[in-house]
Order: sequence, then C-alpha cells, then structure tokens
Amino acid sequence: MSMDSTYEGKTLSLKIYGQSHSETIGVYIKGLPEGVVPSEEFTASFMARRAPGKNAWSTPRKEADEVHFEKTDDALHGYIINTNTKPKDYASIMNCPRPSHADYTAGIIYGDEAARSGGGIFSGRMTAPLCIAGSIALCQ
Repeated sequence: MSMDSTYEGKTLSLKIYGQSHSETIGVYIKGLPEGVVPSEEFTASFMARRAPGKNAWSTPRKEADEVHFEKTDDALHGYIINTNTKPKDYASIMNCPRPSHADYTAGIIYGDEAARSGGGIFSGRMTAPLCIAGSIALCQ
C-alpha cells in the first residue's frame, strides 16, 4: 500500500511524499498553467509561517525548510531536504502508541511500513509540502 497522499482537484493534482524523518519530503504539482515559475522568496516567507518555535506548545525541532524546485515533464516538484532527523529520540516509545497521535492507526493501516518515529506520514512536519503547494497557488 502506498503511503503517498494524492489529492485530485478540478485544476490541480498534488502528490505529497515523505515522512517526518525521511531524507526528503515534498510535493509534485500537476495542472499548473504553462510558464508558472515559483517565487522562492514568496515560498520562503510562506514557509516561515509554519516554522516551529513560535510558542510554548510547538516542537523544539528546528529545520531550515529550504525549498528546492525542479520541473519534471508534467509537474512542478517542490521538496525539502530534512536536516534534523533523530529517529533514535523515539526509541523508548517505538512500540507504545502515543496518546492523541496517529501512531496506533498508522500501524493498523500500514503495518511494518509505517514509520514509528516522529509520527511518520502523520507528522506535523508533513504540513510543509502542503505549504509549498499553497505558496505556488497563492503566488500565481
């Protein structure tokens, strides 16, 4: 079973991939008008809105969230290289689902494929690819 998330809208199609502690996380955006060029400056400012550390409840994890863009044959690929992955920080709770998290549900749905560190595909970290896509949609 694929753990990528695909969203099919009337105009755009998004394929979000990665997990909290994977090497990269990102989004493929299909259906953009010809000639769309992402604004790296706008995307960076948009991404800063979701950055952690802005209140007492946010994660202490720090990521630069530097977005890289590539044009493929039929999509715009925006991605981030994760630089602060520490799966061993979760070693003590690897087999104990956390309350109010999707750990148990992920295990039921995806079995051994589900990453158990950092929430895997259900991590708040996975809002970053959505913000990349949002920055493209708002900037156009």
